[in-house]
Formats: sequence, C-alpha cells, structure tokens
Amino acid sequence: MPKDVWFLPLGQEPVLIYAPFHGITTLVNRTMAEIVFACLWDSSKPVPGDAPWIGSLRGAGNRSEMRVGPPDPLFLGLVPTRGCMMRCAYCDFVTVREHPLMSFSQIRMAVDGYARVMRDAGRSDWNIHFFGGEPFAAFKEVVFAVNYARSLAEKVEASVHFEVTTNGFYPETKARWIAEYFDTVVLSLDGFPEVQNRHRPGPEGRESFETVCRSADIFSRGSCDFIIRSCVSAANAESLGRWAAFIARCFQPEAVCLEPMIESDLARQNELTPPDADVFVRNWADAFRVLEREKIRLVCSSADLSSINNSLCPMGKDALIVTPEGEIGSCWQLSENQRLGKPDLHFGLLGTDGMNIHQDSLDAQRQLVERNRECCRGCFCYAHCAGGCVLKAERSGNFCLITKALMLWQLFRQLGYESMADQLILDRSFLERLAGTADFRSLLPGFETDIAFAGPSASEDHPVAEPFPLTDFCAAGDAEIGWVRDGDRILIADTVGSFVRVPEGGEALRFQLEHSGMTAVDAEKVWTALTEERN
Repeated sequence: MPKDVWFLPLGQEPVLIYAPFHGITTLVNRTMAEIVFACLWDSSKPVPGDAPWIGSLRGAGNRSEMRVGPPDPLFLGLVPTRGCMMRCAYCDFVTVREHPLMSFSQIRMAVDGYARVMRDAGRSDWNIHFFGGEPFAAFKEVVFAVNYARSLAEKVEASVHFEVTTNGFYPETKARWIAEYFDTVVLSLDGFPEVQNRHRPGPEGRESFETVCRSADIFSRGSCDFIIRSCVSAANAESLGRWAAFIARCFQPEAVCLEPMIESDLARQNELTPPDADVFVRNWADAFRVLEREKIRLVCSSADLSSINNSLCPMGKDALIVTPEGEIGSCWQLSENQRLGKPDLHFGLLGTDGMNIHQDSLDAQRQLVERNRECCRGCFCYAHCAGGCVLKAERSGNFCLITKALMLWQLFRQLGYESMADQLILDRSFLERLAGTADFRSLLPGFETDIAFAGPSASEDHPVAEPFPLTDFCAAGDAEIGWVRDGDRILIADTVGSFVRVPEGGEALRFQLEHSGMTAVDAEKVWTALTEERN
C-alpha cells in the first residue's frame, strides 16, 4: 500500500492526489488515478515513459522523521509564572491557586543549561520562547532572562531569537519595551469589543479590548514580527471576515492565527461553546481572502500547509520548556492537567549543575509522539496535523472535520479551483464523509457531491476562459487520461480533458500556469504553444 501518497475521490470522476513529501498535488480523472495507484502498489510495474514523476512517488520524499539521540531542541521555553492578570472565560490556568515565580538563579541555570545542550548539538542559533500563564505577570524575571541570555549568547558567539506569547494587558511602557527587545510577539486578541471583553476579561471582569488593542498597535509599529492569535467560539465564528478586515486595517501583522476554541469545564460554566465546524471553515475561508489581499498570512495550526511536521506542538521536537518548579519537558500545559490520567511529559530537572536530561524519558516521549502520529498515517492531513495534541488525541468530530475541510479548501485553491473549493466546504454531507474516513491511501469510491468540475476558477483578476481540447497542444494519449507532462515533474490538467483558451490578455491562462506546479521553463513552453495556436 502506498504510504505517503493520498487519494481523495471527489464524486465519480475527479481524484485529488496529494503527496506533500514529494511536492506533488494534482487533480486528475479516475483513469489517471488508477494508473498512479497501480504503479505505487506494484513496485515492479513499469512507470509510463511519459510520466516519470510517478516513479518519484515510490521514494520516501522529505518525510519528517522521529528524532533520536541526545536532545536537539527546537527552542528553550521559559515559564516565569503560571499566574495571569486576566480572567479568560475558557482558560484552565485561572483555576490554579498558587503561582510560583521562577527565581533569577533558576533562569540563569536554564539559560546556561540550554547553552551547553546547543553547544553539544553543534548549533549556535538560539531560540528562547516565553510562556505562561502570562509571562509579563513576572515582568522583571522576563527582563532579567532576556538580558542574561543576550549577554551569554554574545560571549559564545551565538545568535539568539526571543519570542513571547502574551495577552497584551499591561501599561504602554511595558508594551514598548517588549516591541523593542523581542523578535516575535504572538498576541492573544479574540475579536471586537463584545467578543474580547467576554472571552478575555481583565481583573474583576474589567474590559480588556482597548488596552490590548493599544499593545497591538505598539507591536505592529515596532521592529518585532507581530502575530495575532484569535480563539474562535460560537460567539465570534460568523464575524471572522469582518475581524480579519479590522486587523488588516489597524495593525498589519505578519500573520494571523484563527483557532477554534476547545471545550472545557470553565467554558461551559461561562456558556461558551466551540464553533460549528462548517461555520468556522466557511468564515475562516472568508478571512483568508481578506488577509491575502493585504499580504498577511492566515493559518489554523492543524491545517498549515507551509510546514511538514512530525508533531503539531513542541513535543517530538525536543523543546526544553522549564517550569517554575524546575521541571523540564516539551509541553507547556499545566502539570496538574497532564497528570489527570495523562502521561507524565517531563523528562528532566533543573539543577545547580545545569539541565539533567533523562534520556530514557526523552526517548519515551518521542515514541509517544510517533505513535500518536502513526495512528493517523492514512489521513491526507498526516504530514501537517501529525495526529494533533498527544494529550487530547482528537481524531474525530469537529477537530478532524475542520482540519480536513481547511486542508482541502487550501489545496483546491492552490490548484486554481477556488469556486469548487468554496462549494465543497458548504457541502455538509461531503465534509462529514471526509471527516469520517480514516484512510485515503487507496482508491475509495467517490464521495458523492453535486459540484460540477469544469476547469479552474475565475476571479475578479482572472476572467473566465473558454475551454478547448487538450489534443490541440499535447499528445492524444495524454489527453485521454486528463493530464499533461511537465517533463520531470507534473503539469495540472483539469478533470474533463480540457485546458483554458488564451483570453484577451491571457490572464486566466497565466493564473492557471502559475498554480500548476510546472517549472517556469515548461510553463513558458505551454504559454507559447497556446498563444501560437490562438494566433
């Protein structure tokens, strides 16, 4: 069975082939899909001479593997406190009664220990992240950590990148210091005043919107990379497009992260519920288009196509997250939550002699992450979602529906089929069948849909083009199976054996070629052939 190639059947005829480890995404007809599948199933079967890209799918590609040996950390994570000045309506951290602070000596030992680990790994690119609670509830501890780490990095000729996840609820002077001294700031800002003040109230229920927006303005004008993260509940899911427009107009961050709220006891007490999956997906897509026009990247963590993952979180990537209690692990969540029937995710302790890493415990955590990922090996989201959170092990319901729907929408859009992508995410029965299917490594029966697949989408900038037969510019054998060669890789053809005729100005064709996966040289050859045919 093909391990790293997934087949998504869309109705009776079209099949989306997705092979992210090989850099191949294509929409083909059923005949072509059967040829690809047969070649992958039977390694002795010769690859058609005019389709060498099929042979490349037989290899492992650029698959992200489990780490082995001594730690090679993604970053050092410092949790200066679990305390927070806000009282968010869905956050379990507010239920913890005691909030010890990291001492200056602990911070020094953590940075020193990280420096040794990085030296042993042969690396000089330091990354230090701050988590909470709210890190700046322990402001002087953070200031000390930044200054100490920067000084030590200079001594050992290492570069250091500082990142923080913060609520932004503090005076202007602190926000300005953060904007100057941090390289990346991830700010939690959930929505318009009625949403932010309900989701994320300040002390004693005070409104937080204006204070956090003031911090957002400071960060956006500073030298740091600025990211806004919004938690989406049923209360704000319908407003994501308008919220994206507000963000783009007021702050211009480098990226925006819109994540569905996870149900919790505290959220239920405060009458907050997660968004309906189809409502979230539809409005996330609207927000994507709004932000794309402003060149702002939008992500949802489980459906982010920009990276290949062996884990969705720092676990599995050897992150060294140090708690105020001196424990070391790769998960930022509360120890209390981890130990409520969950595995102990710590693999070391902080001591006067540095970081005492228990290699057996680290290896056990890596294996836990790998088992979690391999449970989802059959899913076409495997390369990006990687099984989701190890603690939650969500492989059904809203989580999978949202992840698969957003993945499919983005893939279709990348191929130029935007109108079809929009229609697919409105088809609830199709999405439920998609979410309920665990293995896409074989040629399944087509998922029923009433959507007509008739070629790439048009947009305001790319007018509709008139279809004409592929045989006008390629070999008849190629046309019969609905695809066109690019030489050594792949060329996207539509599912009805036709391509686009060059319209006035050729913009629709240029758009298709740019999204086809062809090399620039091959795209120019097709452009020239079609232009000459038209003339």
